[in-house]
Order: sequence, then structure tokens, then C-alpha cells
Amino acid sequence: MKDEKSKLTYAFGGKDNVYSTAKGSIGNYLNTTYLNSLDAKNYVVKGSFFTGLLSLTNKDYATLYKEKVSAKVGMLTLGDFFIEGVNNVLTILRSYDNPNLIYVINKSGGLYGDTINAKYNVRPVLFLKGDTAIVSGDGSIDDPFEIGDKDEGTKEE
Repeated sequence: MKDEKSKLTYAFGGKDNVYSTAKGSIGNYLNTTYLNSLDAKNYVVKGSFFTGLLSLTNKDYATLYKEKVSAKVGMLTLGDFFIEGVNNVLTILRSYDNPNLIYVINKSGGLYGDTINAKYNVRPVLFLKGDTAIVSGDGSIDDPFEIGDKDEGTKEE
């Protein structure tokens, strides 16, 4: 949303600030209002979004997989930090040291923790059906990807 008046503000998560689909949370908004606004919502399926605590002290990435939320729409994870052009967005991960902190990819592309009530952009993450294909578009703003069934004819390179 480019217009400042159209920006929405939601709480990050439910109990202990874990990403959830509880009423009033960003997860609820993404899995209801946002999902229903998509033309291709019929291609979106439920998946597991891992919400365990990331320990930067002992660098044990496996702790992320101890908790999960089943939903159709989630948010970026730490691994998405390495995608070019992902700046100034919240991740789905809360801080191991403080439940009131969440990891953010800042404007410079660096990772740091900020308070859960700070305002950032959100980049939704979707799970698509396995037989979904790109049927047209090049992924640019002027010619975005359009998805459909594989039998609709996939985009030729």
C-alpha cells in the first residue's frame, strides 16, 4: 500500500508474542482479510510456520523447529534475510532473550532486534498447491507473475 492513510497496524502475536492467528494479530489479518483479497487464494494451502526461539547465544538454529503454527499465510524467517531487496520488514521470529523483542531486517539489510510494538512492513509468505505454475508475467511491477494450474500452460522462458 503506497498511500500512508491505507497502512494498517496490528499487534504482532498472541500469548508471549508468538506469531499466531489469534483475533487482533497480524497473523489473523494475513490469514483472513489479506488472503481473501488475493485473486489466487484458491491456490494457497496450509503449511507449518516455525516459531521456536532462535538462540543467538549458542547459535542453535534447530530451536526454531520446536514450535510451529499451521496457517496459510506467515511471515519471513531468518533464512529469508539473505534474499536481496528484503529491507525494513518484520520476521516471524521473536528474540530468545526477551519476548518483547522481534527480529527485523532493517533498511540497510542488516538483522537486529526491535520492540514488538515498533512499526515495520510485513512481507507475507504463502504455501501454494504443488500443481501451481506461473502461467504468465515476468515478475516485474509492470508484468507481475500470474499463477494457475500446470495444465493451463506454463510460462515459456
